[in-house]
Formats: sequence, C-alpha cells, structure tokens
Amino acid sequence: MYIGTNDFDVANAKRIQKHRIRGMIDNIPFSGGNISGGSLTIVNSCSDTTDAKIGAVFVGKLTVTFLKNLTVTPTTWQGRVISPVFGLCIDEQEETFEEFALGRFTVSQATINADGVSVVAYDDMAKFDVTVPTDFLVSGYLYDIAVSLCQTCGVTFGMTEQEVRALPNGNQPLGLYTPNDCQTYRDIIYWMSQTIGGFATIDRSGKLVFRSYYGRSAALIDIGQSKRVTGASFSDFSTDFGSVVFENADGTSERVGSSGVGATYFVGFNPFVQYGTNEARETLRTNIFAAVSALKFVPFKVEMMSSPVFDLGDVLEFSGGIIAGNNKIGVVQSITYQMNRGVTISGFGSNPALQNVVTDQEKANKAARRSDQNSEIVYRDFMNGVPISVTSEPVKVIDIYFTTNKVTDVDMWHEIQIQTTRDAGATEMTVQAVYYLDNVEQLRKPIETFGDDAFHLIDLHNFKHIEDVGSHRWEVFLVADGGSAAIRANDAIGVLKGQGISKADGWTGVIVLDDEIITPEMIVSVAQMTDAVEVTLSTPDIITLSDVVSPPLMGMSVGTFTDDVDVVLYTPLFALVSEDKDFNLTDESGDYNVTSG
Repeated sequence: MYIGTNDFDVANAKRIQKHRIRGMIDNIPFSGGNISGGSLTIVNSCSDTTDAKIGAVFVGKLTVTFLKNLTVTPTTWQGRVISPVFGLCIDEQEETFEEFALGRFTVSQATINADGVSVVAYDDMAKFDVTVPTDFLVSGYLYDIAVSLCQTCGVTFGMTEQEVRALPNGNQPLGLYTPNDCQTYRDIIYWMSQTIGGFATIDRSGKLVFRSYYGRSAALIDIGQSKRVTGASFSDFSTDFGSVVFENADGTSERVGSSGVGATYFVGFNPFVQYGTNEARETLRTNIFAAVSALKFVPFKVEMMSSPVFDLGDVLEFSGGIIAGNNKIGVVQSITYQMNRGVTISGFGSNPALQNVVTDQEKANKAARRSDQNSEIVYRDFMNGVPISVTSEPVKVIDIYFTTNKVTDVDMWHEIQIQTTRDAGATEMTVQAVYYLDNVEQLRKPIETFGDDAFHLIDLHNFKHIEDVGSHRWEVFLVADGGSAAIRANDAIGVLKGQGISKADGWTGVIVLDDEIITPEMIVSVAQMTDAVEVTLSTPDIITLSDVVSPPLMGMSVGTFTDDVDVVLYTPLFALVSEDKDFNLTDESGDYNVTSG
C-alpha cells in the first residue's frame, strides 16, 4: 500500500478531488491530455476469481489509447516501456501534487486507428514466460534462486536477502529436481511463491517481490464511508482453511492440519516440497500450512472513487455504513484502476462448508490418474561421473535407486566400455559382473574373456520380479582376473525401466557437516605450584632424582603437567665432604674422591 503524507490522506478523503496522470514512454513524456477519454486501465491480481489462491504469478496488464497529439514513431511501439505516475492534488491554491508510480509495463501490441494508438502492455512478470531447459535443476535458498531466475530473464529482484529469509521457508534450503511440471520460469516462480505461503508479483517500481499471507491478520487501514465508496458487496462467511493437502510424486497425498476443521486447501504437486529428508519436507509443508491457515478473510468487492493506493495482499477493515453488523476483514487479491473512474478492489474465497465435498467425477479423475501412473513405463538411469579402475577386488560401476508402487517386473540394461590391460605374460584376462539387489548378491554372474589390450564394450542385461513394494537398490560390481580394466568417466551407463515405478525417489546423496568448536581463551589463576626436587643416593654408584610438581586444587581438569629436569654434573675443583662421613666415593676415572671430613 502506498503510504502518503498527512496532506495526501486528507485530500484522498475529500468528496471532490483533483488528480492527474502522467508518465514516460521510454524517454518520451506524456500526460492526461495525450490519453483518449480516460482509457488508461491497469489490472492485476494474485488469485483467481473462485477462491483464495496460494501461489500466484499473474501478469499485470495496462491498456490505453494515446491520442495523435503524442509524438511517437508509429513503427516503434512494440517493446517500449510505459511508466505511468498518479498524482493527487494536496494543495489546490499552489497546484501541488503528491505523486507515486503505478508500475512499469512493456508494450506487447499496438493498434493504430483514427483516434490514435491503442496499446496493450504487460509488466515484467511476462518476461518469465520463457521455456525452461529440459535438464534444468536448481537448488539453494529462495533468495539465491530468485536472484538467479531474475538475472536469467532480465528482471530486477526487489527484496533484500534479509527480507526474503524472514518469509515462511525463506530460511530453508530448496531444490527443484526432475521430474516436475515446470515448463517456464514463471512456473518455477509460481511454486516458489506457494512455498512461502503467498504469491509473487511485480511491484510499483517494476521489480519482482514475494508476499506471504502469514502474519497479515492485522488490518492496515479502515475503509469506511470517508473513503468515497460507491459500491460494495460482502459474503456472509469467512474463508478459513483448517488443513492443506499435498500431492506426492508417487500419486499419494499428505494432509497437514485437521480434516473437517474449516476448508481444505489443495496445494497440488509442488516440486520444492517433494525431496530431501522427511524432516525437511515436514518443515516446508508445515510452514506453508501456517501461512494458509492465516487466511481468515471475507470475500468482497468494493468500488471507490479514490486514489490507487492499494497493493495486492493489503489487509483492510471495512466498517461504518458500508456494511451491516460487525466489521469485516478482507485481503486485496485483485485491483482494477481506471483513469477518472476510480478503483475496484476484490478478495476471493469459498464457503468452508463446501470445500471438503469431493464429487464423483473428481473421484473418477483421481482413480484414473493413479491408474495411468501405475501403467506408465518409468525409466531410471545411471552414468558414472568419475573414472573407475577395475582390478582383482570388486568395484561398483552401476548404482540405481528406485521405488515400486506395486508388485512389478523391472528390466536392467547396462553398456560399459572398458580398456583392458593384461598382466605381464598373460595371454588373456577376464572381467566378471556381480549383481546386487537390495544388498543381496544375485546368483547370475556373467563373465567375459579378452585376449588383447584394447577398448571393449560389455553389454549386460538382467530381469527381476519385484514382490516388495517400497524402495530398492540395484548395484553392479566388476572384478578382473589376469589384468585390469579402466572405465573412463561417462562410459558406464545403466538403465532400469518398468511399470509401477515412482517418478521420484528419496534423495540419496551425502551431506557432510563440519562443526568447528573453538575453545575460548581462558585465564585461570592457579595460585602457586610447589616444585620439590630430591636427590637420593641409593648405592654408591646410583643417583636417584625425584621431581614432584604439586598443582593447586581446581574445579576443572587442567591436564597433565610435564616437568623436564636436567641434571648436569660438573667436574669438582675441590674436595666434596659428605655430611654423615660414611662414604668414600671414587669416580670411574679414579681422579676424584668424596671423603669423609
């Protein structure tokens, strides 16, 4: 919502107002005098007209007819950027206007007629309607993915990293993997906006932004009689979602929330909440439910002779004479601004009492989808990413995970190119394949014999009947005898196919976590330590030294004290006299004596 000055609010509440439209077509200025009969209309939405929608990426649309008094070369309309600006007069004596942008739109088509040029233009959400490469994968945090998509499609992202991380799931790692139904980059934006429990739109400055419904329970502004309402209608119920149902890749569904409490929102197959650990998926889905359950608004439609200050997602309170009874809370999900005619804002929703009713046709459609999935042939493939050396010890060359939804049969085909090197003196060498299904070694172990050092192609085929429904793993090991074999990167190819196989499996990568603990610097007073050195003569030729370090008592372990004592014997230049006079010692050379005094 555009927040104006106090003078703007006073002027916007007056029964008689003065306002203007002007702007730029690229670098060419225009004003209301260049527009035919108030024909400028701007329409945008974040939901369809039947129900409140989570995850929306609607394209804002501008239509206008410019008069012939606007000097623009007729052949250069397509691709031009129109930036309209609305102004409200806040001081009629001084002719002072307070202005704000209405958006940024690129001309898609222009029709020249007798009155001038009729133009249809769209905001930059249309730039995401670009086909995604079939092998497109992306992972990271929502901010990083959004910035990347914007850079790819030439759109400016209008949020800071801190703002995005504050959204539901904005601080959770996301990943888009295959299979998914994203055909364009706008499809990806759609699922991302659903992940934050809201929608995506192009703001007034022409930048992509995400807005979540979570935390929008408080109304921004009260809409009463003072806002020049010319027409209004309200539903006698509030849209209140008590649960959310997610579709899974295997055709099953998962409900978050409580069935029978309020309406049920059907999310569909959101690829961003399908993969990763169970805990990660649960966190993502719970956060979406928290945002959806925050939607407790009355469907409405209100027409006003007012400035176009409202934005999609604004929460409004309707009071005063425009409704009967208690005040109503609504969320803006559609905006239509018509020059000189005012603003129409709407919010949508369905009666929760009717939301959980599944028709016979819907049941039949779901059953048909499950049947189609179980009869569809699904492929799982593998290719080695690094070189492999095959020696006398078994080494894995193929590794395929797959999940079955029913009792089924699967085909495993493998093509492996190897370069053989025989041992010195060996006339031939062999390479044997060893199969494992779910960590169980299989009986069949095909073997190939080679009599030269060259490139060879190994074709392997196996067929298995899978009784257990669930996750499985197929592995192929090779072992060489009489030489070795080298497999270059991408030369070991495996394909597993069959019916009743899930299109998506659990993530099977490896996460490495480094947790570094830095010991804080500590200054501990250890008072005074006592170091007592004793010298004992146990026999005339053995000197025994003992060095005892006594640390003070401490409430913590300080480890082990190490005290190295060096003993240096100097040649005496005088006679040594023992105090007890009992010993007469002679050193090994016989040069010096220790005698009693």
